[in-house]
Amino acid sequence: MPKAISKQLIALTNDFMNCFSDPCICLDDFLQVINLNLAAQDLLQLCDKKIANLHYNTLFSDGNAYKLPTPSSILATSKSDVGIISERQTPSSDHWCIKPISFAPDKITFYLIGNQAKLFQQFYEKYTGEEHAQIASPLNYFHKLQQYYENIIAYLPGNIYWKDLNGCFLGCNNNVVKLAGLTDRSEVIGKDDYQFIWKEQAQKVRETDRKIMADGNPAELEETAIMLDKNGTETLVTCLTKKVPLRDTRGNVIGILGTSIDITDRLRAKKAEAEAKTKEIQSKLEGIKTLAYGIAHEVRTPLGVINLSIQRLEKQLGDMQSDTAFTSMVEIKKAAQKAAIIINLILACVKNETINDADFTQLNIDTSLEIIMQQLPASKQQKQRIHLKQPISFNYRGDTTLTDILLYNLLNNALRYIGDAGEIFLWQEDTADFHCLYIKDTGTGIADDLLPHIFQMGVSTNPIGLGAGLGLALCQLIMHVYDGDIQCRSEEGEFTEFVLYFPKSS
Repeated sequence: MPKAISKQLIALTNDFMNCFSDPCICLDDFLQVINLNLAAQDLLQLCDKKIANLHYNTLFSDGNAYKLPTPSSILATSKSDVGIISERQTPSSDHWCIKPISFAPDKITFYLIGNQAKLFQQFYEKYTGEEHAQIASPLNYFHKLQQYYENIIAYLPGNIYWKDLNGCFLGCNNNVVKLAGLTDRSEVIGKDDYQFIWKEQAQKVRETDRKIMADGNPAELEETAIMLDKNGTETLVTCLTKKVPLRDTRGNVIGILGTSIDITDRLRAKKAEAEAKTKEIQSKLEGIKTLAYGIAHEVRTPLGVINLSIQRLEKQLGDMQSDTAFTSMVEIKKAAQKAAIIINLILACVKNETINDADFTQLNIDTSLEIIMQQLPASKQQKQRIHLKQPISFNYRGDTTLTDILLYNLLNNALRYIGDAGEIFLWQEDTADFHCLYIKDTGTGIADDLLPHIFQMGVSTNPIGLGAGLGLALCQLIMHVYDGDIQCRSEEGEFTEFVLYFPKSS
């Protein structure tokens, strides 16, 4: 019976034979095909056939047109030729030559059949040199060479593995063996993901692999699967993975190569840091809310006195409406009313209360925008950088002062963020239930860790000293009072975009 052919021998002969551009066939003692190089596969049209369990008799009968050596001529090769590099021409061809070689690790004598066999001699002399006397055959050299690179692969950091087109593992490094709960890299070869402890995630992994091989493009992704931790306990591990299609020397995809690193601890630390920061923000917010409530409550009393005084002045100046004093009094009254509304907004925001909407009326957004454009503390040149992509016009139920506060905060912030080079764009998009007003600036953007908190009272998107963190909290409260909503998306260094959802009038 033929001796079992190890996967190591197949890999070695494959590496050896593919060094040559001419066809080369490797047979064992019983003329069972061990391997064919790519040139031989092309010549004998075996690219799409499985080589496993293929006998030379089949090749000879199919390949007579190529004048392959007869089986008997191969077996008749002198045993004295074993381990010696020499040319032995066959009776059937001046080109095919037989090379009997002994491979000590598997104790198998096998035959190399190649075209223009001087290439074997040249290759052997080139890579053995002074070690000729110590090396029994070229494959012994290749065995040492492979062991060298196998050792490098085994101890590479991270997780490294490669699979064939069917998802079966062809090799890996030591870290993958540990994650799989095995003891030797050879235990991985030939198995697919369904045969490891991460079998529950195998289907998703397989789908990803197939897509990468089909597209022919590398990919970077996070993969989560059950693996063994440092203590040998099964745990859910998240890895940052890079995968590329594995290709043969002709560029054809023959599998997939993957590398990954365990980022589980990194993600846990990041999550813990985010939670700690959130707790810190919440603690500060509670203090700010308490302070804001106290200030607002104290300011409300003198504002009430001011309003009463204005009412008395209105009666006294009733017949002097054209007088400058009367005009100033009217401006003071408007400012006091607006201050009172802001105070009520702050108190409502702190106490999570709503605002009375009994006095709301039907308003038009284009009128509201015109008023704000006049009120903005910006130069003519700055205002010219505010662009309407299209006419904006819709009716909504609200309060003029509240809308002034809303739009003033958003547009004034945008002007501050764009500096001397940015632009501001406004446009309208409607859904089935809402009129959506978009306000986008190409300014500095908002940091990722700050973005989820911008509508909380006390959280400011402005530099220290330029804001108290009330504006966006009030904007959200106003939109909620309008039975609408406000959302924000931003990319730091690129843009900030707010969307205001105004309910359509019934």
